Amino acid sequence: MLETSTRAEVAQRICHWQDDGLVVGFTSGVFDLLHVGHLDYLTRSKEHCDRLVVAVNSDASVRSNKGPSRPIVPQEQRAAMVAGLKPIDDVFIFDERNNNHNIEICRPDVYIKAGDYDLSRLSSAPIIEAYGGKVCIIPLESPTSSTGIIETAIAKTLPAHGAHAPRGPRACFFLDRDGVINREIGYLHDPEQFELLDGVKEALTILANLDVAVVLVTNQAGIGLGYFSHEDFFQVNRRMFRELSSTGIGFDRIFYCPHGVNDGCTCRKPQPGMIERAFEELNLIRSKSWIIGDMETDVQAGASAGIKTARLLKKDEVSSADLCSSSLLEAVEDIVAAEGFPARNEMV
Repeated sequence: MLETSTRAEVAQRICHWQDDGLVVGFTSGVFDLLHVGHLDYLTRSKEHCDRLVVAVNSDASVRSNKGPSRPIVPQEQRAAMVAGLKPIDDVFIFDERNNNHNIEICRPDVYIKAGDYDLSRLSSAPIIEAYGGKVCIIPLESPTSSTGIIETAIAKTLPAHGAHAPRGPRACFFLDRDGVINREIGYLHDPEQFELLDGVKEALTILANLDVAVVLVTNQAGIGLGYFSHEDFFQVNRRMFRELSSTGIGFDRIFYCPHGVNDGCTCRKPQPGMIERAFEELNLIRSKSWIIGDMETDVQAGASAGIKTARLLKKDEVSSADLCSSSLLEAVEDIVAAEGFPARNEMV
């Protein structure tokens, strides 16, 4: 196996390259299951520099960002594979959850990031810009991702109806979280910032008294972008459960997509993957099911899955949804009145 360098060794080599007048580029990633998307990104990254250095996330940092099931490939093997690629001049492994310390030690000329990162939220950007370096964002052109490959492989090994015993058949209310259950905050990850919207408890109480399933489906791209971790998302959900505990309300399932817009997954709304997974795991009536969201991507996901759609609109917004409302409570009341769902005590 190829040996990789330490961060200190790489920093020394960067100094020598820069003394020789070479432009040094730096990027990082997990690189779990190398694929054509990685090669395309790294090849285009090399176009912005004379020497390209890659930092590979350690196993511990991957688990922190992507959950306990990742990575699939150990850090030494991932780093060795990256080191063997033609565009790469040096590789090291790092433990931190972001690149701030890497930038401070290595001081590259160009910091290269992939995909849909928001430059204003990139914590390393001010560090490199302070000493005269620059940040370069390269849009991902390949829809392939390691996560997508892994999830496809897992899906092909599952039984047709998933691992959970079905009940029903029932209609299902698919609910978005941010902007529907709680006040919308960009990349919400602090439980203290969680705030239930008006009427949510009342709306969920109505659903709790009906013979329907309630499933949460939420995009959480901040996880894939490294802005917060899976555990941060779970902590916010725990706060949500505490807020709802007095009502006895729960959810039949919670599905979330941690991927960015360029990751090429099938679960990120407007893709219907999370909805379809619920249909695999629960005994649901598609023709009687609804999705309620506050974005047109929610509407598109529902339409793609063949269910009815409702959108919560702000002033002057328009939508292609089957039903438009101003709040979750209003949407639930209108849908229940139109559909005539049976109460739990009416079940045969």
